[in-house]
Amino acid sequence: MTVAEPVVRLAVVCAGLWLAAKGWAVAVGPGPQTPGRGGPWRRELLWWLWPGLERRRFLFHACEPPAGGERLRGAAFTLLGAGLFLLGGRLTDRGEPLIGGVCAAVGFVFALHFGAFHLLALALRRGGIDAEPLMNRPLSAATLAEFWGRRWNTAFARLTRDGLFAPLARRFSAGIALWAGFALSGAVHEAALTGPVFDRPGALYGGPFLYFLLQAAGTGLERRLRKAGRLGGVSNRLYAAAWLILPTPLLLSPAFLIDAAGPAAAFALSWLNT
Repeated sequence: MTVAEPVVRLAVVCAGLWLAAKGWAVAVGPGPQTPGRGGPWRRELLWWLWPGLERRRFLFHACEPPAGGERLRGAAFTLLGAGLFLLGGRLTDRGEPLIGGVCAAVGFVFALHFGAFHLLALALRRGGIDAEPLMNRPLSAATLAEFWGRRWNTAFARLTRDGLFAPLARRFSAGIALWAGFALSGAVHEAALTGPVFDRPGALYGGPFLYFLLQAAGTGLERRLRKAGRLGGVSNRLYAAAWLILPTPLLLSPAFLIDAAGPAAAFALSWLNT
C-alpha cells in the first residue's frame, strides 16, 4: 500500500513545525550557567532528539527517579493508543473512513503524547535528566486556564509563555498576550491539520485557528466569572469541558480524518502485516 499524499504532507509539516519550535526554544531559553550557549554535548544531543521543548531544565537540572506507577500508566496509554490507531486503519480499509479517522487520530495522541513520550520522559528522569512529561494529567485540570497553561502539551505551553506571553504582557497587557498565545497555537494547528488536506473535499479552512480563538475567549471569560464568584468547583470543570469539547469539529475536519489520519493508520497496519 502506497502512502497517501496528505499523509506525506502531514509528516513534512509536523517535522517542519517541530524543528521551528526547537529553534525558537534555543533562541528564548539559553542555559543559565553560560548565557547563549548549550549544555553538555550529550545532553544537548538528547534534547534535540527529545520531543519536548523545555531547554534549561533538561540541560542543567537533575531530578529524582520517577515513581513506578508512572511507567505502568505510560505503558497502558501506549498500548491503548496503538490499538485504537490500528483499529482506525482496519476501519478505513473496510470502508469506514470517518470513524477510522477518528480512531486513528485519538489513538495517535494516546500512543505518543500520553504513552511513548511519557515513557521516554520517565527513562530520561531515571537517568537524572529533568525531562518534563508533555502531558500533565490534563483531566485533573480544575479550570480552562489550568488545562491549557499547565496540563496540556506542557512543552509548547511553557515555550509560548516564555517566548510570547511574558514579553507581550510586560509591553502591552495580559489580555493581548493571552489572545496572541492562542492565535499562535491556532496558526500551528491550522498548518498541521488543514495544510495537509487543503485540496481535499471537506477541508475546513480556518477551523483550527477559530477553535483556539474560542479557547482564548473562553479563558478570558472564565477569569471574569471566577472573579465575580460565578464559577468554582464542579461548575468550573463543566465550563472547561464544554469549551474544550463542543468546538472540536472545528479542529478535526472530515478531510483530515478521512484523507490523512485514517490512511496513515491503514498504511501502518499494512506495513505491520507485510
